[in-house]
Amino acid sequence: MNTVKATSAGVWNPTSEYLLGTNVAWLMQHAAVDSYSELHAWSVQERGRYWGAVVERLGIRFHQPYERVLDLSGGVQSPNWFPGAKLNIVESCFSAPADSPAIVYRDEASELAILTVGELRTMTARVAAGLVRRGLKPGDPVAIMMPMTPECVAIYLGILWAGCVVVSIADSFRPKEVSKRLELSGAVAIFTQDVIRRGGKSHPLYAIVKEADAPAAIVIGDDASTEIRDSDCRWEEFLDDAEAVSVVIQDP
Repeated sequence: MNTVKATSAGVWNPTSEYLLGTNVAWLMQHAAVDSYSELHAWSVQERGRYWGAVVERLGIRFHQPYERVLDLSGGVQSPNWFPGAKLNIVESCFSAPADSPAIVYRDEASELAILTVGELRTMTARVAAGLVRRGLKPGDPVAIMMPMTPECVAIYLGILWAGCVVVSIADSFRPKEVSKRLELSGAVAIFTQDVIRRGGKSHPLYAIVKEADAPAAIVIGDDASTEIRDSDCRWEEFLDDAEAVSVVIQDP
């Protein structure tokens, strides 16, 4: 079915049928408004109703339902979202069919590749199990300093699966900047990559982590010249023999 139509100016205009299937159209109908400006005003004035609708639309899974969407009894500067609820947001990330695409990607030397929802979930679970096996506990801050790869996505979700806290560090930062963020966050471990390959060149990344005197590192990559510290381990070793662990259920 054709969902778009061309104009003489070459501009894409969505059909009415296409527009009615969008999230914005659904939300406008839910809010009983007729324009985007009215929708925006409603979302600001009715924050509880807006976020309740968003949770409904996204299909967020709760282990224990919330008593209400928003509690402002402590003032607008201290909102309490979804009081009474229990969940792990990662569970809501894998609601699509296991064989459907989760990530479409390619690296410097490959064609486009697809990681399915099922494959991403398996890798995420192994990351969480690896963290538990290394003694990390819910609430522990864990840093990520690496480019956006499929492994990086699984690491982010795996940290949340285990109930830990993600500390994101840009892979462009220098050792002093990395050290400061690790100090401020209190990170007890860090995921990183041996080198970053871009434009046919290799740029050291793990070396920066070491110079920043980072905590125990899990190092991804196949650069044979990279020597790791005794306190660190390779990605394959980290994932090896990790038994499955249940998602950690917490307050929103």
